[in-house]
Amino acid sequence: MKRKPKGSKYRNLFARGGVIYYERVVGAKRIRFSLHTSDWDQAATARDLYDQRKGVGQPLSCLDQMPTFAEFAERYLEEDTAHLAETTKDDRLRELSPDGPLLPYFGAMCLDEITDVHIREWWNETVQKPGRALSTGKNFLNAVAQVLGYAEELGLIDSNPVDGFRKMLKRKNRTQRGRAATAPDKDIRPIEALGLKWGAIAWGESEDDPRRHLLIDHSRPRGGSGGPTKSGRSRTVALSRRLRAALFDAWNGSFRPRLEDYVLPELDPGNLRNREWRRICTRAGIGHRRMKDLRDTFASQLLTAGVQLGYVSQQLGHADVAVTARHYARWAGGDVYREPLRLKLAEVPADLLARLEKSP
Repeated sequence: MKRKPKGSKYRNLFARGGVIYYERVVGAKRIRFSLHTSDWDQAATARDLYDQRKGVGQPLSCLDQMPTFAEFAERYLEEDTAHLAETTKDDRLRELSPDGPLLPYFGAMCLDEITDVHIREWWNETVQKPGRALSTGKNFLNAVAQVLGYAEELGLIDSNPVDGFRKMLKRKNRTQRGRAATAPDKDIRPIEALGLKWGAIAWGESEDDPRRHLLIDHSRPRGGSGGPTKSGRSRTVALSRRLRAALFDAWNGSFRPRLEDYVLPELDPGNLRNREWRRICTRAGIGHRRMKDLRDTFASQLLTAGVQLGYVSQQLGHADVAVTARHYARWAGGDVYREPLRLKLAEVPADLLARLEKSP
């Protein structure tokens, strides 16, 4: 390899290991990368093309070729959110609004200026210091990742700096405290109950028809517009006699609504979670419980009664039996054999819950 020629033509170039590199400091950012050549003239041409494309060394008026985060966020919202669920779109609009958690910090920065160091500083200021939940911070981080990821797809930036920061978060979440903060059941909303329509209830010919069930094929997150379930799959859930009777009374009491009407049309999930649920627990005399405890009780009690793990997995809507086993296997049996409860005539497994004795 030839020694570097003299002259300004070869500025910002240096050789290492038989390959020529470009290196330059722009603002507070150091740019360095290989030009994949050992020819100084080819390297100088590649450097000039890069500087021209990025506007490096040009007057400030020429730097508008690289949009700011705020400018590109508008483009992202217009061009790359059509595939998102309506609730996720609403989240993106709120998170990328001028008074949201992102633009006050990243808004004026050019896309190629943002590094994982900036993301860490933003995380400390916006998530850690105010004491926001880790899940909330990750939702904000997802918005940053989506904007920068779209910029990467369009070739505006070479890589997404969020990826490196996520590796650091993953490492920290391996601690006991981190696992507790990211537990999947930490903040569960009653999505499926809100999305239930009267037409999704199969009453059967009578309360003694074991074909009675609920069709879970719809969700209504936070009480908003309807959409597919969280998993994207539909399933049928057996309807116990007690629940069938309660729903049938509500249907008659509401003057038999249309099949396309929601069972809980006016229910505000925030009010239910923060107020009404406490009153329900108080009236039931069970103390404080999370809504997800209903789901856990349903699954664990059926397994305790001897119902097959595969059936319980299907009722819960898990992707496979392994997921159910990981969460509920300890209820499927143990050292002491338990005789499975037998279904009576016209019963479904959910009816077993009404026959279980109270625990000592």
